[in-house]
Amino acid sequence: ENHGNCSADSSIRSLISCAIRHPLETKVLLDRRSGEVVSFRMKTLSLFCLIFVTLGLCNLPAQEKLTVQAANYPLAYFAERIGTDSFEIEFLVDPDVDPAFWKPSDEALLAFQQADIILRNGGRYSKWMHHASLPVAAIVDTSREFRDNFIETEGEMHTHGDGTVHSHGGIAFTTWLDFSQAAVQAEAIARRFAATVPSEADEIKANLAGLEEDLAELDAAMKKL
Repeated sequence: ENHGNCSADSSIRSLISCAIRHPLETKVLLDRRSGEVVSFRMKTLSLFCLIFVTLGLCNLPAQEKLTVQAANYPLAYFAERIGTDSFEIEFLVDPDVDPAFWKPSDEALLAFQQADIILRNGGRYSKWMHHASLPVAAIVDTSREFRDNFIETEGEMHTHGDGTVHSHGGIAFTTWLDFSQAAVQAEAIARRFAATVPSEADEIKANLAGLEEDLAELDAAMKKL
């Protein structure tokens, strides 16, 4: 049977390398003058690595954060308040552009397509999202629960080439300006975050409670005006 031979005065990295090449039994030469040899048998290679991780001699890759893309700043802010260290919140819209009418570059679109979670405002906000190829499972429509309460707006009357006169109505899509609706949007974000990282559900819930308290105070102040 062919076994690996390792010298005890070898470097730590050399010993690790030797054991990886011969995981079942590795002979370590303790004393070159006497020729004393000791052999040890590993149950599993993972156990060996665990020992060196404990000693700080094995470097394991850090866990990557979950990427969250937000359609506008309010949603990005809610996500920052609610999320934990497991989430990386991104808001890619140029500050000089209205997010509602922003059209992403190819690079920005790719970032959305690769995101773990996409926060959509709803209410016909970010119309580009309806035409882009985005991972459906990643999308969170934050205003879905109150979509029946959307406020319809009237558009200006205009005439088409065939003489038809009509107007294109719309929706008041700045939903977060109603702080009670903003709280519902925040809850939608918290649900997805907690479902994605269940081990941090309690922390996410506590973060949501703090945000909802602030929104309730703003709502009460606005109603007094």
